[in-house]
This record gives sequence, structure tokens and C-alpha cells, in this order.
Amino acid sequence: MRYAIFYLIWQTKIAFMKKITSFFVLMVTVLFVNAQTTAINTTATTGTNVTAPAADVLQLKETEHDFSQIPQGKPVYYNFEIVNTGKTELKLEDVHASCGCTTP
Repeated sequence: MRYAIFYLIWQTKIAFMKKITSFFVLMVTVLFVNAQTTAINTTATTGTNVTAPAADVLQLKETEHDFSQIPQGKPVYYNFEIVNTGKTELKLEDVHASCGCTTP
């Protein structure tokens, strides 16, 4: 009889932990789904039209550069020319190299 009571208590604790674990997994999933950015139709919500910016506002003369072989320990540099063809100022933030091996 005593072991049956302990067994029931143990099973109750396991069921409770499964519920808590399931709840946290659900909450994390909801947070990840809500963190995704989506386009909002402003016409439907506010009644005003928002025009998208021009597609080719920044132009690069070269989009990539091959350094070929670089001697170990010798820093190398290259400047990309960026031309703003738009009418407003643009600010470049959080620029990263595609391979992650260099610091821009």
C-alpha cells in the first residue's frame, strides 16, 4: 500500500513536469514565430498608401574583390566605392563580410 502511494505521487509529478515542459516549448515557439518580420498592409489598417523606396538607391562599381594570396600577418585593405543615387541620405549600419573572416 505504501509503495502504491509513492508510485501515484511520482506519476503525478511526472505528469506535472510534462505539462510545464510542453508549456515552455509552446511559449518559445510562439516567441520565435512572432519575432519574424512581415510586411504590413498599411492601406487596410490606416487607409493611407505607403510607397516603397526606389530599388537601386545605392550603386557599387564592384560588388566583390579577390585578394588572391595574402601573406600571413600582413594586413590588406580595399575600399569599395558606393554611390547614393537616391534623393535622401542613407546610413550604412551593421556591415559584415560575407565569409565572416574579415572585419569591415
